[in-house]
Formats: sequence, C-alpha cells, structure tokens
Amino acid sequence: MGYVDKVEANENDIRDFLDFLRTKNYIRPASDIAPGYYSVTEKGKEFLSKETYDFNEDIIDLEKEISNTNLLKEIKSSFESGDLDNAVFKAYRYLEINLREKAKLSADDVGTGLVDKAFKPDHGILKVPTCITISEEQGVHFLFRGSIQLFKNPGSHRFVDYKDSKMALNVIRLVEVLLRLIDESIIRSI
Repeated sequence: MGYVDKVEANENDIRDFLDFLRTKNYIRPASDIAPGYYSVTEKGKEFLSKETYDFNEDIIDLEKEISNTNLLKEIKSSFESGDLDNAVFKAYRYLEINLREKAKLSADDVGTGLVDKAFKPDHGILKVPTCITISEEQGVHFLFRGSIQLFKNPGSHRFVDYKDSKMALNVIRLVEVLLRLIDESIIRSI
C-alpha cells in the first residue's frame, strides 16, 4: 500500500474527496476514536490493494438524485457518511410513517401488517386511483409488501452492510416511488 507525503489541495477539494470516499463506502466514521476520524472499510481495503485507482467514478449528488426533500433530509447524513445500511433503514422508516399517517393507523401498525391494512385489495384503507383491476391493486400491495420484506425488515433485525452506494441509492429511489403512490392514494370508499 502506497502513501503520499504531501498533498496540495484546498479545504474544499479535501472535503469533496472525503465525500467521494464515504459515498463509495471506502471509509466510515471511526466513532470509537473521535469525530472527524475515519477508518477504512473492507471495500476501501480492496480498493487500496489495486495497482491503479479510478477516481473518475461519479460522485453521487443526492440533491440531484432524490427529489423528495423530506426523504432527502432523512437519509442524507447517513448516506454521505457511507452508512448506507442506516440510510436505507431511515428511508423505509420514513415510508412507514407516511403510510401510517395517510391510512390513519396507529403506531402499533408496522411492517407488512401496516401494508396489509393500508393496501390489501378490496379491504385496505387506501387505494391508488389509477388501479382499475384487482390485479393492479394486488400489484401495489405486493410491491409495498415485498419492498418492506426485502429492504426494511433485514435492517431491523441485523446488520445488512450495503457495499455498493449505487444499489443503496436505487433502493432509496424505490422508496421515493412508493411515497408518490402513498401521496396519490385515496381513502377507499366501502
């Protein structure tokens, strides 16, 4: 592993480079040492073991990628610090809060139970108005249910360790789509 004795860069360039390293999950805050210190992740060690480095990879600009400003506020600090697991978890927690509020359900309603009460075809409290057939309503129900089961529940019960910031971003983008469906949904008339 090579070392650099001297780097000529201004403070903004250094901050941008640290953001790049955190976004790529090459470094992570070393909370056990002190604020402002970082440790190299396994992905970072793998990157450093290469003979040549590709610093031309795109840095993810969350403000350009996520249009829902409230969702962005929820996930930004975790995502930019390289804590991708927590960013995804926060996105899904925010999704659940919004779904619970829209369906006027209690804090006890969580996870797939919440989704079932909100979007179960023919019986759910909410309906996406563009769904004309039962199979389309099932699609919404399954989309929410599957998304919670695959992306939210594991993070509730264990450390998931997203290693790829682009994958984590895509999962968060899915939350943004689901939030739009919640916004568009109406109370089902029974």
